[in-house]
Amino acid sequence: MKNLKCVIWSLKALTRRLRPGNKSMVIRMNEAGTLPSLIASHLKYRIVELTLIGELNGTDLRYIREMSGCDANGKETGGCLSVLDLSGVNIVNGGNTYYGNYSASDNKIGDYTFYKCVRLTRVIMPENLLSVGEGAFGCCYNLSSVVIPDKVRDIGELAFYGCETVSAWYYENPGLSRGILNFFTGQGKMYACKGQNSEIVRRGNGRPRQLYE
Repeated sequence: MKNLKCVIWSLKALTRRLRPGNKSMVIRMNEAGTLPSLIASHLKYRIVELTLIGELNGTDLRYIREMSGCDANGKETGGCLSVLDLSGVNIVNGGNTYYGNYSASDNKIGDYTFYKCVRLTRVIMPENLLSVGEGAFGCCYNLSSVVIPDKVRDIGELAFYGCETVSAWYYENPGLSRGILNFFTGQGKMYACKGQNSEIVRRGNGRPRQLYE
């Protein structure tokens, strides 16, 4: 009887581990670099929607990468994070490297930050973001919606390389419109990211609403 109970318990535990991700979380970061301690290990690869508030550094970005399907060495993980809201985040220097030898920089989604994070489908960038680095979202093949905040002045080459499923790009900065349009008409070097049916949408002042209608 004891052996039977052990077998039943083991099967239940296995079922829980195999259960698809279904978690949505909002986490306030009081200190950069602490995200790994704020998400229980058994939830790391089950969270589908994540909203972060506070400061993030390289350690946190590394952890988000793992949750989004790719580790710091470019290897696939069991992560299923799909929707990432960073609108209330400040990215700061410090922490571990997040991919290869790349480190976090103030107010920047750095080079290859989310490269090959294939689980991501929707991303809202930090409101205080100033730039998006080279290859930042490269090979995020399932990315479908992106919000570019009004303070962004620079988007690196091949920042969205391979993101052919994006159906709408939301941006708030009218000064960025030429760069965005060049991006889609092939006048820039980021043309390879163009989705076949992409829509370029300029949102009004303030944070975009009904982002995913």
